[in-house]
Amino acid sequence: MKISPDKKFAAFQDGPKLTVFRRDKPAETYEISFDRYDLRKPAVFRWSPDSNAIAVFIARSLPPPAGEGPAYRNNYWVGVWCPFNGEF
Repeated sequence: MKISPDKKFAAFQDGPKLTVFRRDKPAETYEISFDRYDLRKPAVFRWSPDSNAIAVFIARSLPPPAGEGPAYRNNYWVGVWCPFNGEF
């Protein structure tokens, strides 16, 4: 769990889902499920200094080109989630 710099919010990860909740009102939550975007769980996530966004570093497995072996390769994505604006 990571507390926001302003100490008002906390974020935690459960597999590919990232949840933010208000510390003084735990019922106020914001969630994003990265598997909806064909992404895996974030390897790293960090709050922005102003506590309005969360940066995520995520791996996405892609199938190999046709005719190649069964190995998968990873592409890495960096994204920004603004939970209070509903933007990713």
